[in-house]
Amino acid sequence: MQTLPEFHRIRLFLKYLHIISSCLWVGAGFSVMVLLYLSRLAGSGDALFAFNVGIQYLDNFLIIPSAALCFLSGVALCLVANLRLTSCRWVVTKWTITVAAMVFGSLCLAPWMRRLAALSDVLGFGAFADPDYFRTYYVDVIFGVLQTIVLLYLMLISVFKPCTGYRNCVHCRERDNG
Repeated sequence: MQTLPEFHRIRLFLKYLHIISSCLWVGAGFSVMVLLYLSRLAGSGDALFAFNVGIQYLDNFLIIPSAALCFLSGVALCLVANLRLTSCRWVVTKWTITVAAMVFGSLCLAPWMRRLAALSDVLGFGAFADPDYFRTYYVDVIFGVLQTIVLLYLMLISVFKPCTGYRNCVHCRERDNG
């Protein structure tokens, strides 16, 4: 891929920023899953509430900013690397899945986590006896694990850049010509 020479250092910085932010996004998502698992072992209502508030803090201060930074650094990386946003199938796939993951996280996972914190605050230690808390907890666990798997898949796409002769794909042209 031909990089504009005056942007080589910026491209390198953006690549590192993209990698770090994606790792933070995946790592924080995995940490949420671990905290959800450990919250089942809470010994009191206060401990359960603390787990759920910790999950909210991870979401607000790590997941949301790192997802936004990952998305924005990806856009900037495509622009600096002279790679059109729709030129390669793997780039289009990454954009589609990333936007879908961000929307799903914003519209579903984050409200479910806030609901868990609110219910554990009201119900205390008896929250797991409440069917609403139980259902929200398991839906959050199942879709949180799926979200983490999707993010790992996005990282795999970034590593292998699978393109197979897609129209106007810079990588396919360079591979076939070189």
